[in-house]
Amino acid sequence: MIHISLTDEEKEVLIQILEEYVSDLRIEISHTDDTSFRTPLKSRKEAIGRILDALQISSKAA
Repeated sequence: MIHISLTDEEKEVLIQILEEYVSDLRIEISHTDDTSFRTPLKSRKEAIGRILDALQISSKAA
């Protein structure tokens, strides 16, 4: 496991960037018919979701 230190401002910026990227991924996934391309996109979206959860949990704990 990797630990990084971010200021509150950096954490909020990172959360915003990831949320925007997830939104873009949802659109890309919905427009992708090729399963070999869609599956990795879904995996990436799920991984980013876990990262967002961890960031938001740590924001609430601070």
